[in-house]
Amino acid sequence: MFATYARARWADLMHTDQIVVDRDDGQAIAFLEALTSTHKTMRSSIFRHRFLPLTAPGTGVTHECWAELWLSSRERAGMSMPPKHVVMPAPDTDGAPSTRPLTSNEASQWLRKLLTGCKEVNKERKVSIHSCKATCLSYCAKFGLDAVTRLQLGYHTGGDSGLRMVHTYSRDALAEPLAKLVSVLTDIRLMRFKPDCTRSGRFSAPTDTSVPVVAGPMSRLDREVRAVDKGPGSVVDLVSEKEESECTSAPEVSSSSGESSPEEFQEEQRKLKLFLPPVPPSGYVFWQHSKLKTLHLAPPDYKRVFMCNRSIGQFHVNTNMSIRYDTPVCRLCVSATKGG
Repeated sequence: MFATYARARWADLMHTDQIVVDRDDGQAIAFLEALTSTHKTMRSSIFRHRFLPLTAPGTGVTHECWAELWLSSRERAGMSMPPKHVVMPAPDTDGAPSTRPLTSNEASQWLRKLLTGCKEVNKERKVSIHSCKATCLSYCAKFGLDAVTRLQLGYHTGGDSGLRMVHTYSRDALAEPLAKLVSVLTDIRLMRFKPDCTRSGRFSAPTDTSVPVVAGPMSRLDREVRAVDKGPGSVVDLVSEKEESECTSAPEVSSSSGESSPEEFQEEQRKLKLFLPPVPPSGYVFWQHSKLKTLHLAPPDYKRVFMCNRSIGQFHVNTNMSIRYDTPVCRLCVSATKGG
């Protein structure tokens, strides 16, 4: 249970040095946090010489607090908290907890035995101890949480995610992702979100009207839809009020088939905010770098140097160019053509 709700790798959880119990004002367990110094991201500069906090909400997809049950079960089994005993110790010959942790392979067999009754691998349904890490992350993906939130919930720190700077300047970087995870688990408990259903049936309205609706993908969609109920056969208007006001305030387009003057055409372009591709000034032509796509300026008879004094290289072409509205133009070339 701890590995599932903490989205933890089994090896990281087995290296836990300390477990922190975070209780709310009513003394109910809000979060369980396992501090581990040996983990997959230990070589990252963010977590170097620091503990990785594997944090799990105290209440999961059922109304019972699994964390309280887990702690009381450990106590009845005679298991102490880390570091004396690991999170999941292997039993000795007498069935008592030993100091050795269950290996990933042993834990996978044990999990398959609990779920399917057989510890052997089923090729059609591959279940391993890594399924514990994937479960809540899968819930969040189906619920519609953004990728950055899911990366943080999975304890990914760097790469192209941009999370290195976020974690560097945050004192509690997991606060927002954990709040979103709690919201997902709450919606599962209240049967508002059903992750095992297909896409068409995952979200449903709560049967208890006294329960507040948690802001999720469906509630945001509802705010965009304005339904007009006029009894049987009523028409549902799917246009939001914002879109409707924009449509009613838009100027009418003339249906005249006559041609407009160049000045009128330019004025219409300005009003419509059209972005046109760049055009070379009179007496100059464009050259484009075939890889960088940057445009340079030169007189038509120049074959060796641009106006910015850069040499015309093998990657520069003046035919079959790809020029769009956002194609960059060399500022030095433009400045030189203006005499500046």
